[in-house]
Amino acid sequence: MVGINKVKFIKENLKIYDFDYFGNSHKDLPIWRYTKLAIHTNSSPSLIKTINSLGFEKKEIKANFN
Repeated sequence: MVGINKVKFIKENLKIYDFDYFGNSHKDLPIWRYTKLAIHTNSSPSLIKTINSLGFEKKEIKANFN
C-alpha cells in the first residue's frame, strides 16, 4: 500500500486524522501532504531537495544503518 491509498487506509480504517509519517522515498511524498510532520531518514539528496521545496513541516533523523 502506497501513496494516497495509505492515507485513505489510515483515516478510514484506523480513524486517525492528524498524524506524522516516517519515510525515506519519493513514494512517501503524497502521504506527507496529509501529515502534520514529514519525518525522513536515509533520504537521497533529490528527495531532501523536494521535501524542502514543498514546504512541509519536517524533521530529518540522521541514521547510520551500517
